[in-house]
Amino acid sequence: MSNAKSSTCSIGINGPAVRALRMSKGVGATAFAERLACHRSYLGGIEIGSYRRVSPQMFSKIVAALALEDDRAIRLHPFGMAESAQ
Repeated sequence: MSNAKSSTCSIGINGPAVRALRMSKGVGATAFAERLACHRSYLGGIEIGSYRRVSPQMFSKIVAALALEDDRAIRLHPFGMAESAQ
């Protein structure tokens, strides 16, 4: 059995969508980072796309903090990955 982490240990996230939703709710980055219990610079990295994957726990915190009914709004690939053209 391999000890390598699988891609199921993290979730692809659309950082610019997180930022747009946060801003549409009138929440500042520092306040939002506090709600998520993370550092402001980590949130900034997510929002600009430096961190394209987050832990399931962080993803759940972001979904809850944004009060999203459908988490596909911030998933990196909300409908799955498209097959490559042949």
